[in-house]
Amino acid sequence: MNIPRRHTMTVRRVAILLVALALASCGTNAAKKHGKMTIAPDERRFTVNLSLRTRGGALYVPKSLPKSGAAVVIALHGMGSNGEAFRSRGFDLFAERHGFIVVYPDGLSGGWSSPNDNAFFGYIIDGIKRKYHIDERAVFLTGHSLGAIQCYESAVILGDRIRAIAPVSSPMCADTVQLTVPLGPQHQSYETRPVRILIIHSLDDEVIPYDGKIIGNIYSIQQTLEFWRKVNACPEAWTDYPSGPGFDGRVWRGADAECVMVTRFQGGHSWPATATEMITKFFLGL
Repeated sequence: MNIPRRHTMTVRRVAILLVALALASCGTNAAKKHGKMTIAPDERRFTVNLSLRTRGGALYVPKSLPKSGAAVVIALHGMGSNGEAFRSRGFDLFAERHGFIVVYPDGLSGGWSSPNDNAFFGYIIDGIKRKYHIDERAVFLTGHSLGAIQCYESAVILGDRIRAIAPVSSPMCADTVQLTVPLGPQHQSYETRPVRILIIHSLDDEVIPYDGKIIGNIYSIQQTLEFWRKVNACPEAWTDYPSGPGFDGRVWRGADAECVMVTRFQGGHSWPATATEMITKFFLGL
């Protein structure tokens, strides 16, 4: 049977239109899925769908959350580790006791050097917010070693979403400071906002030294403290900060946020046994 040519052209146009609509629909669905957070039924793991990969980590949600909204602690492991291993720091215990959510993201290849890390953290905050009733004014970030270095960077880039940070066993990286310095019209600089900060570091840390001299791109603890004291408008005068035996704690109370420096006399590059409780109390104002 011969189909009139005009009918053939109409069929072709309809087919082309259907294909175009299907492609547009696929594109729309993909856009919706990008950044979507999926939480396991037992609430122990999560994944976030990104454009070229899926990232995830460990999670802890207490049995009950405060009606006023739960705080969220994002805890970053050190180099070569992962989120599940960082759970051993003991935040789950305090999360259950005080009713906050803990997220332990996995770094790419065991580290925190991806330019997408901060976007990943943003999607985590958004995903937790969609699933649970949280207090967006109580989102905190802590980390050890390389995870601590990432804390400083995220405080600069996500300063409008992070209320406080508690880096352990590392000063900040010079590259993070450069993010705040305008170098020309094409350079993206960030306005550093006041962020409450608790720094914990050992005097005898040989991996990332207190004075920052061995690793050229790393600031000293003193330089790091001076940077954040300026950001938080802290005075030169300090008062004692309760930190327990084996530590020297000092706090500079700024107009917008405080800076706390806890120096550990001995302990090297390890996570102090009392650090988790100290950080929890700092974040929650206990």
